[in-house]
Amino acid sequence: LPNGVTYHPNTHQDRLSKLQEHLRMLSVLFRKLRLVYDKCSENCAGMDPIPPELLIPFVEEDASKHEERSAAPSRPNEEKREIVEVNK
Repeated sequence: LPNGVTYHPNTHQDRLSKLQEHLRMLSVLFRKLRLVYDKCSENCAGMDPIPPELLIPFVEEDASKHEERSAAPSRPNEEKREIVEVNK
């Protein structure tokens, strides 16, 4: 061979048989996956499809949640100051 590796027919046959076995297993797994997909499609046929836009979280929503979280700690501090002033 051009890369300096010696050719062994036994090694070639072994690798070829392993490759063919992997391809057969891959084919079986894809058939199983197709059965699962068909079953899921059958079970979900009557359901209303959810638009993909609703499944994607938007940056604006995350930013508003972050602002609410950052505003939350200041409110207890204000309440604490009011209580301290009332107690004085």
